[in-house]
Amino acid sequence: MSLNALYEASGNVWPAHHRYAADTLWSDSGLGALLSTLSDAMERAPSDKSLILAPVSPVSHHEELLRDMAFSVLGSSYVVPYAIWDDPAEDDINAGWLQETMSAVEPLGTGHYIGEADLTARPTRAERSYTPRDWRRLQELRDRCDPEGIFHSYLTS
Repeated sequence: MSLNALYEASGNVWPAHHRYAADTLWSDSGLGALLSTLSDAMERAPSDKSLILAPVSPVSHHEELLRDMAFSVLGSSYVVPYAIWDDPAEDDINAGWLQETMSAVEPLGTGHYIGEADLTARPTRAERSYTPRDWRRLQELRDRCDPEGIFHSYLTS
């Protein structure tokens, strides 16, 4: 497939000139439990452009494969609710929908993907985006490379 075709297909899902809010959740509860809760949330979405990604590919928990990954795999299922809208006057209602949606599935969660997690939702979100071992490793790297804490970081919890 050409890059132009990929961009065109992507543009249909992620329309230009829209507003986006996303959050993520790893879970060991299985997609069935997550999607049944999320389908109710989708019915209440204030925008018909909003969507939920739920990759169905299996996750490897093989320690050798995970050791040097850039992020931690924190469950066997993964979902990403996206609020997508175009009117700035609807920011609060769409952001509220996303927060409400995440609150509904949060009890089923084991953590978050750092690249799209709403780190402002709770102070523990950054730490919950890594395994305890990986979190300690990141803290140690920060202590060694930035001992004075000059650079702002979500790694402070």
